[in-house]
Amino acid sequence: MIPVPARPRQWHRLATVACVVLVVASFAVTLSSCTSTEEGLAPNEAMSRGVTPGSADLSSVSANAFRVGVVSRATLDPAAALPTNQAEMLTADLLFDSLTATDPKTGAARPAVAFAWTVNEAQTTWRFALGDTKFSDGRPITSADVKASIERVALQSLNVCKKSTATDTTSQPASRQCLSLASQRLEVIDGYREFTAGVTTEIRGLQAVEDKLIQIETREPYSPLPELLASPIFGIVPKDAGDTGEFDRKIVTSGPYRIAQRGDAIVRLQKSENNPSPTAVDRVELVHFFTLDGSYQAFAEGKLDWSQVPKAKVDEATSRFGDVGIRPFVAEQFFGLNLADPNLGNEKLRQAMLKALDRKTLVEKALPGRHMLDGAVPPGVPGVVEDACGQVCVADPAAAKALVAEA
Repeated sequence: MIPVPARPRQWHRLATVACVVLVVASFAVTLSSCTSTEEGLAPNEAMSRGVTPGSADLSSVSANAFRVGVVSRATLDPAAALPTNQAEMLTADLLFDSLTATDPKTGAARPAVAFAWTVNEAQTTWRFALGDTKFSDGRPITSADVKASIERVALQSLNVCKKSTATDTTSQPASRQCLSLASQRLEVIDGYREFTAGVTTEIRGLQAVEDKLIQIETREPYSPLPELLASPIFGIVPKDAGDTGEFDRKIVTSGPYRIAQRGDAIVRLQKSENNPSPTAVDRVELVHFFTLDGSYQAFAEGKLDWSQVPKAKVDEATSRFGDVGIRPFVAEQFFGLNLADPNLGNEKLRQAMLKALDRKTLVEKALPGRHMLDGAVPPGVPGVVEDACGQVCVADPAAAKALVAEA
């Protein structure tokens, strides 16, 4: 086994300093300021004084917490979080630790729940040693919890797929037929396909070797596995967490914060006594808004310490607050084919669809102002390949017609 040096246990989150900007999953930019760090929440603070569920009653926002505006958050479950939903990813990162975390400077994996890991020379067998970490209820985090958490993500389905198959009694369950993008990222793990197809009851490549040691085997060499598992989506939850509905009723966290108080409009977070993360901010308040404009307006009025900035307000925000606290977030969108659909099972047909598409024009028409990617990895990110798609993606209507004929 080749030992992978464990980096110092550094934590780069919202809570590492009193004033910080987070870069999150959004096509807008983020803006932050500082707030008071006085001790103690008022014991009789009202949560939601008759307001519409999900809308912020700013009169109940505390003055002694780091106040974060979140938009359209639908879940607190890391496994159900959408990678493109800033609010859900931010919340998952604050409440749950994954096996690893991402070093903000290098992009490489660093310790989190796992304090060290090793890999064999073939880069197919990984062993992660868990530290002395605990859930917010005091229970130790074990390899069984890690295994169950990863398998839980593997079975997550997109809501739209659940709805579309709800009345279809002839198809497989939605969780098998239309898996989420987060789930599909785990396909490299040995036994994933059999597990999601319902052939096996567990992922073969996930083994709880010892109470504090989990082994992950991949179908092929996969060196970025630690970086993959650093996503907040793979946050560790108790093995008995259940589905999202069960989990949501009593949330037990593994990250630097626990839920102190929860309402429709505001979720109050308190620093967890059971997490070793050295956080300078003891309290965080997630204040829910229906729109980016509402969140930004509250920030501009001094009622929030962090907010996204609507695209139309970027120039105004820069002029008013300066550009030191504003950071853009680079994300990617893609259109993909559902390979589980039997109508798309013919490879020649899928190749024809590629040849029939003018990707550059599609992006210009559907997503004006965005940049076209030539592969799944965007420029500036480790692993990027110039012109990854190559000739396969070059628009050629004549070739498309020929491929349809072959199909």
